[in-house]
Amino acid sequence: MIAGATEAGVCFLEWHDRGAVERIKERVIKALPCAVRRGSNRHLKLLRSELEKYFQGELEKFSVPVDVKGTPFEKRDWSS
Repeated sequence: MIAGATEAGVCFLEWHDRGAVERIKERVIKALPCAVRRGSNRHLKLLRSELEKYFQGELEKFSVPVDVKGTPFEKRDWSS
């Protein structure tokens, strides 16, 4: 998986095999006009820990904050 986060929370999470990293990076830059750099922050560290627990069957609900951009319709759909 490949993930990204802003200071506010996780802004994307993709299966790496769905496309080249560069294509994913281009989509993120288009959706979130910002600089993209390799690294980590507190949200990505928490996401990694929670994903490991989830895939081990030890976690059902994630607490990592998300920072998603979308239309009001998309946000309503994602929150349900």
